[in-house]
Amino acid sequence: MKVLIDTNVVLDAIANRIPYKTSSQEIINLILDNKLEGYITANCTTDIYYIARKHLNQIDLQNTMRSLFSVFRIIDVLETDCHTALDSSLSDYEDALMVVCGTNVSIDYLISRDEELLQSKAVLPVISPIDFLNKFKEEGILQ
Repeated sequence: MKVLIDTNVVLDAIANRIPYKTSSQEIINLILDNKLEGYITANCTTDIYYIARKHLNQIDLQNTMRSLFSVFRIIDVLETDCHTALDSSLSDYEDALMVVCGTNVSIDYLISRDEELLQSKAVLPVISPIDFLNKFKEEGILQ
């Protein structure tokens, strides 16, 4: 199963943001255990770097970013994706761009805590980390 992880979920795990870190780390562990195929977008990496530098020293930040690059597949953002996102029905351009990029690689779920995105009518199924874990544990897909 291919999952696209939103910036806020990655940062929850990196910055140990309570109460979200547990579910975010659990999803990352499922990716590490090859039970999920995890993706982030290329533009997400700059946001993660910028925000995480407030929580980590430079060496830890670089090591963390290298770890992310080994855990997640990174989806390129193309010029055409930027244009397509502008025409999206989503009002948040960053969210629209992430949905366009996820669609390009046939993502099964976009995992996010962004309430506006969760309530949107995005072309990809958007689900919160906790709801994702609960849904697939109940169905016996994830252990």
